Amino acid sequence: MRVGLLADETDYGSKPLRNHLKRMYSTLFDLPLLTPTPEGAQKANQIFLPVLESASKAQKLRTTLGVFERSKFFFNLPSFIMESIDAVCICAPLPFGIH
Repeated sequence: MRVGLLADETDYGSKPLRNHLKRMYSTLFDLPLLTPTPEGAQKANQIFLPVLESASKAQKLRTTLGVFERSKFFFNLPSFIMESIDAVCICAPLPFGIH
């Protein structure tokens, strides 16, 4: 267990520096120390949640499009079969007895 500057209580030496920088920043710019507020969190949710939801929808659409792109042969297979049947029927005459 460390004692002094590198102790757990001082966040391994970063806590005094962080506190000093916060005090210097607040005195230089004449601002109070910033603390999160419920109103700020609510406003952030109001702004960013629609953006995150849109990004999620876009990712789902990209995934679905990828599935369709990989499987388009199977989606087009019935029309390919019909075209092949039509091509055979046009090119080759039917054998006797089949109408």
